[in-house]
Amino acid sequence: MLCLGAAVNCLAYLPFTVLQARGRADLTAKTHLAELPLYLIMFAVVVPQWGIEGAALAWTIRCAADAGALFALARRHVVAANFNAVQMVFVGATLATLFAAVIPMPLHAKAIFLMLALAAFGVLAWVLLLNASERSLARNPLSLVSGQPR
Repeated sequence: MLCLGAAVNCLAYLPFTVLQARGRADLTAKTHLAELPLYLIMFAVVVPQWGIEGAALAWTIRCAADAGALFALARRHVVAANFNAVQMVFVGATLATLFAAVIPMPLHAKAIFLMLALAAFGVLAWVLLLNASERSLARNPLSLVSGQPR
């Protein structure tokens, strides 16, 4: 559960950094202040009932809410970020895959799931996220150093 929360928290660094870099640190501070009482209430409810697992669940839920709020704020307040619907679906699919990865299953099944998920995300990223010049650069990354045309 903590690994899932950490992965979601890593995703939240993207909009957090964008907002900070664009001079909107107030938005991230206000978001974190608004989350604090909700997190403390959730923490007080789940820890007595589920112990350490409840604490991990509360933290993971807080991280997911924080990531969602920061992505929404970055999209709304920072035009240069220009998150389009395809990219937001991609982030949602990533989160769904992370949640599916915590389902109890044998190690070999998790390894197969990981390989299939990575292959699917690789294909989706290639087709949906990269434009023609970025694909050309990915095919020949040394063209940046050699000065040859892409």
